Amino acid sequence: MFLFILWLRTDYEDMQQKIREKHSNKLFRIIKCMLILMSEPNLLFEVSLHLFSVVVHGLSVAFI
Repeated sequence: MFLFILWLRTDYEDMQQKIREKHSNKLFRIIKCMLILMSEPNLLFEVSLHLFSVVVHGLSVAFI
């Protein structure tokens, strides 16, 4: 019984570590993308224009 509880605990800790690594990796990628966009003003404008057109298209499809 003690070994089973120990196994569950280590499995839970491993799972928490994997979740932390996954979230930190996503956060790092988001920050990296934002820094690239901030360094390129034209790229930032193009991306924001594209996102705006996607939102407008989505809203028009939703209301039709």
